[in-house]
Amino acid sequence: MTVYYVGPGGNDANAGTSWALRRLTVDSGDSLLSAGDELVVGPGTYREKVTFNADGSSGNLITLTGDISGERTDGVGGAVRITGTDSSEAATRDGVIDFNGKSYHVIQGLVIGIATGAHVFANGSAAHNTIQDCWFEPGTQRAIGAAVLTDDAIGWLIRRNIIFCGGTDGIVFDGNGDVGTVDCGSVIESNLFFGGHDSALFINRHGGWIARNNTVIGGLRGLTAGNVPAGALAQSYYNNIIFGCFNGFEGSPVEDFNRVFGCQNSNITGSNSTTDPPWFLPWLLRGVGTPMRGFPFALAPYDISAHETADSATASSTSLYGGPVPQGLDYSIGAIQESMKIAREATTFEDGNYGYNLNGRGYHDFEVRALESEQVSISCQVKWDSNASIGSKPQIKLLAGCGISEQTDTATGDGTSSWEELTVTATPTATGILTFRVLNRSTHTASIKAYFDSIVVTRG
Repeated sequence: MTVYYVGPGGNDANAGTSWALRRLTVDSGDSLLSAGDELVVGPGTYREKVTFNADGSSGNLITLTGDISGERTDGVGGAVRITGTDSSEAATRDGVIDFNGKSYHVIQGLVIGIATGAHVFANGSAAHNTIQDCWFEPGTQRAIGAAVLTDDAIGWLIRRNIIFCGGTDGIVFDGNGDVGTVDCGSVIESNLFFGGHDSALFINRHGGWIARNNTVIGGLRGLTAGNVPAGALAQSYYNNIIFGCFNGFEGSPVEDFNRVFGCQNSNITGSNSTTDPPWFLPWLLRGVGTPMRGFPFALAPYDISAHETADSATASSTSLYGGPVPQGLDYSIGAIQESMKIAREATTFEDGNYGYNLNGRGYHDFEVRALESEQVSISCQVKWDSNASIGSKPQIKLLAGCGISEQTDTATGDGTSSWEELTVTATPTATGILTFRVLNRSTHTASIKAYFDSIVVTRG
């Protein structure tokens, strides 16, 4: 495997094999790639169309990575934006990324701008491709569009993206009319859609897709299942939240454990789907305007009361931000529900009169001010109920940002009779906000508490 680099100040005549020898344009960098290679793109705006030139293979994916943290490129970080616009910000190119019928690619960590056609496009037998951790800007065309897909176009994974649907659909996958007699094994999960003029998601003439743990806010239609050829596997939609659409669902998908509310027509058919709101809107709006992890806003912690019992067989394993979702009796619905509201604990605490607890699998984030070149160390006392360590024991993290890589410390003791101190330490290379995370990682079938107390931040 070879890692290549692209960034501002580069030159397309360079070898691209290091940041110092980086190329200037993403499309030029992509022309270097073969199976197993990665292209790391530094922060900046790239006004171009990228057309994939090679196929990867199973176990040897071709990866296009936006280095939001700057750890692998400029050391500063920022948005990595590829757009179909010129300086006027009006769409001038017919796309931003074209899979060009290629397979076994991963796109991650990008801000994908608008174009006169689908921002990301695929056709033919393009298969086993992943689009994850990206931000799609609103435009007049589809964020992700795939057309005339063949029977071989299987194994797609689209997850943890924020998608502004704009003037039309968010994601559209359309078969060639004969597709659907096999299970395509494709999954769309843990995405946040801001609805547009049409459907947030529309799967047509392509059988066997699963859409789970997505959140749709506004728009004409939420999740749409189009035509499926006779004998094909139907589309399956589970554990989604749809709010404020004219129609929650359209078509005839297999759907269950969904929450559809504030819609003119919910069109739910699943015996466990409801029109009851999970009270996530106030939580969502509280986070607007707070930058976090490369996205223009962060999502504030979810209230534990919003957790719903869903189907373990259809639940996503990660959320919008890549964190763990509740397990056991508390499977998550929606894209971002795992981030529980930490509770004040008045019975089990290490010092003083109160501590914190997380009831069931989930996490909570704290913001910590970081100063360039000043070491920051964060310690925390942890303890847990007798079964909370089933699966994995509690953990603390200092997430990547401000020029540091992610730092992790995991409990190793029994944690039921005595407290254990965990510590993470790093020296930022840029001033900003760091995110300190405490995690209850229990996979027990009941909600089991992990306790956190005496969180101390030391600088210098």
